[in-house]
Amino acid sequence: MGALLRIDQLQIKTRYSFGKPPHRGTGKIINLGEFPMEIEDPQLYSQGTHFMKHFLYILLSLNFWVIFFLPHTTDAQLTGEVIFRHSEFSNELWMINLEAPRTPRRILKHINSIYGLSVQKNGNFLVFLADGIGHTTGVYLLDRMQRRPEARNLTHHHFEEVLDVSISVQGDVALTNMLSDPPEDRGLFLIEKKELKHWQPEVKPLKRGEVFSVDWSPDGTQIAYENNSGIFLFNLLTRKTVRLRSRRGEYFPTFSPNGKYLAFVRKKPSMANQISVISLVTLQTMKTIVPEDHTHIIGFNWSPDGQYIIYTTPGGGKLKKLYHNWAVPLSGGAHQKLLDISKKGVFIFDWTSAVYAVDPTHKLTILWGQLKQQNENR
Repeated sequence: MGALLRIDQLQIKTRYSFGKPPHRGTGKIINLGEFPMEIEDPQLYSQGTHFMKHFLYILLSLNFWVIFFLPHTTDAQLTGEVIFRHSEFSNELWMINLEAPRTPRRILKHINSIYGLSVQKNGNFLVFLADGIGHTTGVYLLDRMQRRPEARNLTHHHFEEVLDVSISVQGDVALTNMLSDPPEDRGLFLIEKKELKHWQPEVKPLKRGEVFSVDWSPDGTQIAYENNSGIFLFNLLTRKTVRLRSRRGEYFPTFSPNGKYLAFVRKKPSMANQISVISLVTLQTMKTIVPEDHTHIIGFNWSPDGQYIIYTTPGGGKLKKLYHNWAVPLSGGAHQKLLDISKKGVFIFDWTSAVYAVDPTHKLTILWGQLKQQNENR
């Protein structure tokens, strides 16, 4: 009976081309780095060259198509399903399970480029933005659990420029429209879940005026948004708005999975963008994240357990990546590479599930009253 021996540092090179079957690939050779494996006979360890030749022959014979989400240099323990826009085919959405990083599968091929994405946590739906007819923007709904999912236009070319879209855990959709004629169609809008079954759902205005990005709280009762006047919270139950921040140059407010923190990008003059994380109980800054190489941040997301923030920066360098994705532990530690698909990175992505159970605390209720009083006294 042969013993099992783990080989720790074998370097493997093979052919692959992400997004295409092996027979349509470019035939480029890449280095997959360390590839630990087990063999039955310890003597094979001394015959590494012979063993590797046979192993590579099997790989190439089977047209082995490899995708690695977490490179061997990372320690990030991130799990779950991720939906992302393909880096080379901007009109396609793909999905992968980080716990079993096999070849991801395509779930949608749209007719136009996709540039916004939000996934209903622990639900069936996702929404995305894509160009519509003329100069309009379409907000599309997709039931990813269907056998052959098809995207459905929710706005039917009514809005001229939708900047952002977000879907709540309950299935309500919030969107922001910036450029419009008539001007009163600018602002924050809501499509309730009950309207999604209709071919042309009702779109209700929540706030008129300048609104950029938008994000739902994990319990689906509040919406964070920002404009040139600051960052705000809109309470869907009371229809009241409070201001969290009064500084210009702070964008993309995003709730943590437990609803206790808010992260946003802060643009500083003559400096790279930074991510600030504040407590929604004290409004104090809990952490500041400076990107690797001090470049600009073009997007970010929380991990499902709230332990990491994953941010995206423009690509470049010798590998000619389109994007870089970095995972930063909130507890402290090095920035770790993530989502390194086909060596090009990912621009838009979102998890399909959330780990935290949302349990609003008494402190958060007190916070809302304090914020309301502060705004009334201004």
